[in-house]
Amino acid sequence: MRNRLVLAIILMLSTCGVLCAQRANQQAVGARPAAMGEAFVAVADDGHATYWNPAGLPALQSQEIHTATADLFGTGFKSNYLSYALPFSDRYAAGLDWLRLGFGDEELRFAQNRIGFSSGLKIHQRLSLGASAKWVDIDAGLEGLAAPTGFSSRGNGWGLDLGLLVVPLPGFTLGAVVQDLGGTRVEYENGVDRTIHPMNWRLGAAWRPTAKWLLSSGVDAAAHLGGEYRLHPALVLRGGLQRDLHDALGTTFAFGAGVNYRFIQVDYAYAAAPGLDVTHRFSLGLAFNLSASAIKIGEPELQPIFPALQKRYFDQPIGRVKLTNTSKEPLAARLNLFIPDTMLEPTEQLEVVVAPGSETVDLFALFGQQLNDWPRNRMLSAQIQLAYTDGGRTRRTSKQGRLTVYKNNAMQWTGIGAAAAFVTPDDASVASFTSGVLRRFDREVASSGRASRPLLRAMALFDALGIYGMRYLADANTPYQQIGEREIIIDSIQYPAEFLQKKTGDCDDCTALYCSLLENAGISTALIDAPGHILMAFDTGVDRYSIQNLGISESYFIERDGKLWLPVEVTLFGQSFQRAWRTAVAECNQLAADDRLIVVDTKSAWRHYPPSAPALEDREISIPDKGLVDTLFASDWDYLHALRETFLEREYLQQLSNSPGNYPLHSAYVYNLLQLGAFDRALDHLAALEERGAPDQLVWNNRGIIFILQGQFDAAAATLQQLLAAYPQDREARANLEYVQAQQGTVSESGLIAAESESDDVKGEAVEILLEDLNWK
Repeated sequence: MRNRLVLAIILMLSTCGVLCAQRANQQAVGARPAAMGEAFVAVADDGHATYWNPAGLPALQSQEIHTATADLFGTGFKSNYLSYALPFSDRYAAGLDWLRLGFGDEELRFAQNRIGFSSGLKIHQRLSLGASAKWVDIDAGLEGLAAPTGFSSRGNGWGLDLGLLVVPLPGFTLGAVVQDLGGTRVEYENGVDRTIHPMNWRLGAAWRPTAKWLLSSGVDAAAHLGGEYRLHPALVLRGGLQRDLHDALGTTFAFGAGVNYRFIQVDYAYAAAPGLDVTHRFSLGLAFNLSASAIKIGEPELQPIFPALQKRYFDQPIGRVKLTNTSKEPLAARLNLFIPDTMLEPTEQLEVVVAPGSETVDLFALFGQQLNDWPRNRMLSAQIQLAYTDGGRTRRTSKQGRLTVYKNNAMQWTGIGAAAAFVTPDDASVASFTSGVLRRFDREVASSGRASRPLLRAMALFDALGIYGMRYLADANTPYQQIGEREIIIDSIQYPAEFLQKKTGDCDDCTALYCSLLENAGISTALIDAPGHILMAFDTGVDRYSIQNLGISESYFIERDGKLWLPVEVTLFGQSFQRAWRTAVAECNQLAADDRLIVVDTKSAWRHYPPSAPALEDREISIPDKGLVDTLFASDWDYLHALRETFLEREYLQQLSNSPGNYPLHSAYVYNLLQLGAFDRALDHLAALEERGAPDQLVWNNRGIIFILQGQFDAAAATLQQLLAAYPQDREARANLEYVQAQQGTVSESGLIAAESESDDVKGEAVEILLEDLNWK
């Protein structure tokens, strides 16, 4: 929206000349302004500002000398120009320039000399004013020739230009110049006084959308459009056009180029006006500081930039630089860092006080949105500018460094945690896939206990990814590997949204995607570092002391801080979850035996590697059909039940065969049957206990809970009422009955379910009731 607004203003200024333009009769100077179609009023960011718009002088960072020459239209009429600009502070600068127009032969000795004295003042960060007083001397070369008595062709006089620059938006500038305020008059030697330059307005707009592009427009007696493109740090290409608004003389086209090396700038312009020969312009510019800087900037040490880590750069430096104060007093300094094409404006560092001697300071960078879509690896120049106050005067110095900005998928493996930058649970594609799959498996997840839910959700998502078509494909160029202290390995990792589109990826791609899905589902994940490989694990939410809630042996998990984490070999997308689980367990056991098991929490890694994702084209994610996913999920479900049967056999049945009267153990066994969803087996076991003479309170209370879990509220109420009739002080039974009454919503004054209440049984169907919320005996 902002870009459209800026373009609209530029085009408006380019076409409004018929309303406000006046005829200009002053010659343009400088190869750079000429190559841009003379649309320079709002640019004025170099030494040419002394002529074009003195309000631009405060922007200069150093002293500048510019000289230019041209043979206008190949006629022998020469234009020679020289200027000098001197910034006194970051708010005030002054300049001096000289322009000579004329012929050089004996017969046509016409010459006009103009000497200007300019100054500019920045009165606000977004507003600068300027003024130029100029002395004009004319010699028409007619003295001594046949001429009327008292005629004189020599004269001189003074004129005044006023300038204005406004920055309403970052990167966008509006400019205005009043040339020859009130008209510039010349008094000839014979006493005749006449206006040689009437007052004229020049308006302009300039926009810098990126560090490479500059677009500008202007209007006076003509409409002007121009621009320049920085093809290389040392090479700029320019083009422009202008068209007279009063005479139908056609359009003048111009183009040119500029080459700079260190403090030297050489420019060329080619301009072709209708019906006239071509004009070639040449300019030479020098930028320097004669006074030695009291603070010297050393060679910067800059790290490579990875777009995936751009949020990390908010508070982590991208390099450092040594500052040396050669004076005897501490100096307050402001340091700026600018990396073209990655920033809209320089990143200002914190103000530092540089003590006498040397000290090293960190460099921070705030990047723009363009870094999100960085397409390839590029070497760029980093511009470091330092401003400090010495003797009441602001002084500046600068230094350039080089760094590499890698493409947006690149990553330097400094540790396993770096992969967390590509775990993006908030991505729209990730959220769509996760919610779409889990909605289809709500019933299966709800049918098991709370402790099993993270495992079942992870299982459903893994199987769905396989049916969706996700497959592991080894990257032979940059595989993930264990990084030594001195190794620098640059890998390429797909963001989950990209991987969901491409469907093939390396182990790091698979890990980033699966972790993103689980984190979106509220399941904490971790990254596991194996030599030459990366896999993951997720938090089951169960600690080692509550393992019976899962009903699976501890040997199938890895323990971290007392919690049980389930490892997954994500390169097995397309195969069963059980195989990926078993394979990862074997890998982790081997790593632990070799004392090489390294596990990093994703959330902990995010503190150092916060995720960010490029803006991708939205594509609809097609959620796999549940019937197809069930081909894998059913097999994994059977495997899970087999593990639990083995657990029950080992933990309960063997002991119960030796201690049949251990009723608390019987109760724990029935509880785990319910975790499996085996309601009929649980009821049968309670019936057997009742026949053996087990306590009525244990049997009837727990039987009522089973009816509640099945949604058979009338049966549950009847069972619990029978228990309370015999044992009115039983707190657990009372609490469970109140739960039933809340579900039914039919509570009598006595606190028991009314006899005439309708049945709410939903026989054989599990409802969203948590076993952990009930009072088990």
